[in-house]
Amino acid sequence: MPYGIKTIKSKEITNPVGRTVPAGDINKDRIVNFLDLCIVAEQWMAEE
Repeated sequence: MPYGIKTIKSKEITNPVGRTVPAGDINKDRIVNFLDLCIVAEQWMAEE
């Protein structure tokens, strides 16, 4: 896992600043929404 990020029992992630973001919040705006789904869909079958 990247430095400063850990999973806790409430399924939220703490970033280095200490704010919590919900699991699934890909763009870290603290809201799980369609934008997060778009990011996942865009990278779904992408080759590295």
